[in-house]
Amino acid sequence: MKDIDILKEAVCFLKKRGVEYGEVRKDVRSAESITVEKQHASNITSSIASGMGIRVLHKGAWGFAATPQITVPSLISTAQKAIEYAKTASVLSKKKIRLPERSPVRDCYHSGFIIDPFNIPVSQKLAHLFKAESHLLGSNLIAHTKATLFFEKTEKIFLDTYGSIIEQYFMESGAGLEVTALHHGEPQKRSFPTSHEGHICQAGYEAILEMNLEECAKKIKKEVLLL
Repeated sequence: MKDIDILKEAVCFLKKRGVEYGEVRKDVRSAESITVEKQHASNITSSIASGMGIRVLHKGAWGFAATPQITVPSLISTAQKAIEYAKTASVLSKKKIRLPERSPVRDCYHSGFIIDPFNIPVSQKLAHLFKAESHLLGSNLIAHTKATLFFEKTEKIFLDTYGSIIEQYFMESGAGLEVTALHHGEPQKRSFPTSHEGHICQAGYEAILEMNLEECAKKIKKEVLLL
């Protein structure tokens, strides 16, 4: 069963339980970060975080519950918890909440990308970083060098009891270079394209290729040696 069908099951359950309003959200994020320092891989991390949240308006009060498990039984159990929390809140609430009726929203957004970075082998990404970072080296004045790649893929799905279905898919890619030189014991630093680990944008691996890290490494090395 597809995840969106699992969410639909939860919405149907909420309707059967008679809530005034209910919404179900799914969020899955995949991330990868690779860092090379002085021609050694200092960091390679990969992670996936996922979860579903359910918010209901029942008896004039809000209730919310969440689960990391994307299954029908887990989502039904989570929906029941949200309803129970709303019932408890309703007893304590002096003012009941009422929502106006509205039309359902149906939409889907995909951020554009050409090359999926998660389909590129880590070995190829490391080779790219090693080659770019090598252009930062070659001088006795260079004290430290670093090159970084980072990627994040996000999938969001939202359904509610009005009939809304909103899907969002984002792909983000980024890279950064950093070099530090010592002039008479005083450190000078240059980075590309920005400080704070580089720059990230909504794109695929093609954005990394377009940055031309090798040429940019040569440029900031020259700059830091002139300071």
